[in-house]
Amino acid sequence: MLCPPIGRRLSRKWTKRPRASHSIIDIGGLNHFPMDVPLALALASLLLGFVLMTVSALAEVSLSTISREHVRSLSDEGVSSAKRVEALLKDTERLLSGVLVLKTLAICLAVAAVTWLVLRSGYGAGVVWAVAAVALLLLLVQVWGRLLAVQHPVTVALRVTRPLRWLIFLITPVIWLLALVVRKSGPQEADASRNVFLTEDGLRLLLNFGEEERFIEDDEREMIDSIFRFSETTVEEVMVPRVDVIAIEQDASLQEALDTIVTYGHSRIPVYEDTIDKIVGVLYAKDLLTCYRDGRRDVTIKELMREPYFVPESAMVDDLLGDLQHRKTHLAIVVDEYGGTAGIVTIEDLLEEIVGEIQDEYDSEAPMLVEQERGIYIASGRADIDDINRELDIALPEDEESYTLAGMLYSHLQRVPDVGDTLDIGNVHLEVLRVNDNRIEQVKIVVEQPQEDETIKEAQ
Repeated sequence: MLCPPIGRRLSRKWTKRPRASHSIIDIGGLNHFPMDVPLALALASLLLGFVLMTVSALAEVSLSTISREHVRSLSDEGVSSAKRVEALLKDTERLLSGVLVLKTLAICLAVAAVTWLVLRSGYGAGVVWAVAAVALLLLLVQVWGRLLAVQHPVTVALRVTRPLRWLIFLITPVIWLLALVVRKSGPQEADASRNVFLTEDGLRLLLNFGEEERFIEDDEREMIDSIFRFSETTVEEVMVPRVDVIAIEQDASLQEALDTIVTYGHSRIPVYEDTIDKIVGVLYAKDLLTCYRDGRRDVTIKELMREPYFVPESAMVDDLLGDLQHRKTHLAIVVDEYGGTAGIVTIEDLLEEIVGEIQDEYDSEAPMLVEQERGIYIASGRADIDDINRELDIALPEDEESYTLAGMLYSHLQRVPDVGDTLDIGNVHLEVLRVNDNRIEQVKIVVEQPQEDETIKEAQ
């Protein structure tokens, strides 16, 4: 056998092209993506992305729902993890920034790792689907972490604090840089809301979940909802209307004033001059009783009464509550747009908007809504439409002119109703039961059940 010439063999040997140190795949703009990254590193990046997303989800919800008082008590008992939680909660701006950076980093790591794995396998066309799948998995991890944190906020917060502190420490330069950019680009005035860690919408979502999982009782949920509505309620909606106001004339005797106080059980009574539209003061029962105790019977009501506090119908109840606390008074006179007396409002009226009706030994009022039988109710004409809708799960119309059941009937009938007058609204039938001096005092409400409910009932 003849051997090839030595020169030819050397030529083939030295002209052979060297193997590239790494391969390049060019697919749809993904050119120059290095393929020599170790598989273990890509998998580690993917795992790290999911871990960071889990930690951020657990931390965000648990630290925003945990009771600071509970954390403080645990810290006083010597629980070291509780002290770490306290330290994190002292700087909510840094905590929020850290959680957001961790989320962003988690997404970047996971997407980069999956993109590399897909390209390495040679299925470049599946990059978009792979990235979408990873995004969905990250979302599921986020949801799972949030649900777990809502169910066990204290346990999760205490356990997630240690890794979270280390992670935030590692990304501190990034947080500092972002804060610097925000300060330079944003307004210089301090935002009073920047320390708010949980928004109202976020709290409502947590409340919905807590109610569904029976962590929050119905009455607790109702009270929290009332607090949210408190800032949106006007004085006109909660005041005692003018026709129900118990007042005395300034020239009345002390005995007449005492009889009025004993009869109605009020500790404060408005005092008027000539007409109730001209309120000139407020008589306190304790001032009157002090006169009787000291034997001063020659004192007049005009001398005893205190200066009244007037508020417009359009005032918001949350602002009024603060004003009453600041003035250290419990009663305000509500005036209409013409300066006449529209009614009165007390601190008790405001608190009832949150906790419900407060009955004492002097209250003899009938309940605003009483169930007679299934689907049939007796309501006071003064009953609030919003309360009735919420209690009966119906949708009676409410507008700016009528907040009560009687006001709605006046608005729809366009006249003074008589006993027996009816009104049908959707599946709700209303009938006027009692009218006194042109005032609707009692209304019968019949809520017709849907047809499917009757069918189910017959089948049972």
